[in-house]
Amino acid sequence: MAVTHVKPSPVTGKGRFAAGYTSRPTDVLDKGIRSKSFNLTSSESRQSALAVRTTHQEKTYEMFLSYERDIDRYSCYISRAHVLLFLALATFSIVICNLQMSLLTTKTQVVASEEDIYTELVGMKNMSSTLRRIRALSNLFGTTYQRVKVQTNPLTSSYLEKTVYLQLYQVAMQLIIGFEDVRTFDNSIRSATNCLNQVSVSTAGTLGSGTVCPLETAIRRLQEINPQLAGQLREAVVTMKVPLSLVLEQKILDYYPSEWPDVYDPYKFTLLLMSQGRFREVFERADMYFEELEQIVDALRTIKIWPRLFLPPGLLVSLLSCALLLFIIFVHHYSAQIADAFRICQDAVAMSDDEVQSKVGDLSNVMTATLEYKILPLLHPLSGIASLLLSCNRLTVYHLKLLKVLEKSTADIIAASINVLDYISVEADSVQTNTDLANLRSLVEDCLESFRPKATTKQLPLSCTFGAGCPSSVMLDAEKLRRVLNRTLAYVFDHTFDKGLGIEVYINANAIRATRDQENSDLFRPYDIHVE
Repeated sequence: MAVTHVKPSPVTGKGRFAAGYTSRPTDVLDKGIRSKSFNLTSSESRQSALAVRTTHQEKTYEMFLSYERDIDRYSCYISRAHVLLFLALATFSIVICNLQMSLLTTKTQVVASEEDIYTELVGMKNMSSTLRRIRALSNLFGTTYQRVKVQTNPLTSSYLEKTVYLQLYQVAMQLIIGFEDVRTFDNSIRSATNCLNQVSVSTAGTLGSGTVCPLETAIRRLQEINPQLAGQLREAVVTMKVPLSLVLEQKILDYYPSEWPDVYDPYKFTLLLMSQGRFREVFERADMYFEELEQIVDALRTIKIWPRLFLPPGLLVSLLSCALLLFIIFVHHYSAQIADAFRICQDAVAMSDDEVQSKVGDLSNVMTATLEYKILPLLHPLSGIASLLLSCNRLTVYHLKLLKVLEKSTADIIAASINVLDYISVEADSVQTNTDLANLRSLVEDCLESFRPKATTKQLPLSCTFGAGCPSSVMLDAEKLRRVLNRTLAYVFDHTFDKGLGIEVYINANAIRATRDQENSDLFRPYDIHVE
């Protein structure tokens, strides 16, 4: 409770008073120490309403400003660390996703290329198996024909027709079917290699013009995976598969029976197939082509994609772990700096509060000593002299009025001095403040009810009015409020002599720092409560 204005009439004692009471302790440094980083309103210490500012507080204020800049800088560092961590996470995630997609694409291309080469290898091996079956059938046909021809015992015509010729006919039909299969393979080879221009491939090393074919697709995929394997496949197709088709046509398909007598008596072309090593040359070229394709397939199978697929996530986890560790160390360091700054500032606030309390105590002692030992000892004799002079009958009316004014003024000054001493004792002698949640209206009305008998005796109407916005429940020292309000009302009653004048107590509350502390909750909004 802090008395801000007491102004009674020097003659009649009529007047009004205003006392300010706040639901929180009054700030010692109202404007100087407040900043956006520190709220120096102490709710645990008792502070005087006098705006006492010491040298230590001035230095503390300068220290607060410097620490405020440091805290802002450290907070900016921490914010930047969060932003950098987010950017690092986003960048690493994007890079790793791109690497993973690239590796998966490469893996898909390797699998597709391996399937293409393996399909080509299986197809050529089917052709080789068919040729070997034709060679075996040719050998069987020739052996059977020679055995019948050199037979010593004459064979009957019925036996030849039913047994020998039927067996030769079946072998000949299998040979014809085999030749048809070989012709189909030859056509497939020609159609597959027709899309590659041998001249452009051998000179420029690029695919020839023409329609898209499986070999061209396989070579293109290998070019993206391994250009060396693509060149090896291209070279094998040009130097082995294309000549294989020519040799197959020249050595075997040219002797394919085209007329019925040749089919009926196929010894002529089977003998030609068996002689002169015609199958051997075809098989040699086919085996060379098989070896090249198997080498390419083995090379594709040796490409290890899965270890590289697991490497980027492991690298990402390692980098993120390091980044998080650095982030934690960085944030912990600057958070510790901010905490140290707050601790130092809080210690400085406590020291400033202690110093202010010491200064307020000294001022209270000086004021009390001045009133008790300098002012009141002089006022009491002056009041007595005025009373003695009023008893004298030789003074004029004018002088008697002056003496009455002097006596009344002296009494008022003495009462005001005593009231000031009471206020000082309330403000300075209360070592501990007990702040509790209380009902402001009921407290004020209880104090007024204690003065109802005195108001009735003096015929002074007593009323109370609460202003708009006045809170119903406040955190305050109820005992201190009662003491101050009782003494203030007692002073007013003692210095009000006109009957029927009336005493009205007006309670008004204004929110404190409403524009500066928007973050405070409405449940704990500070108020200045004025009693007039």
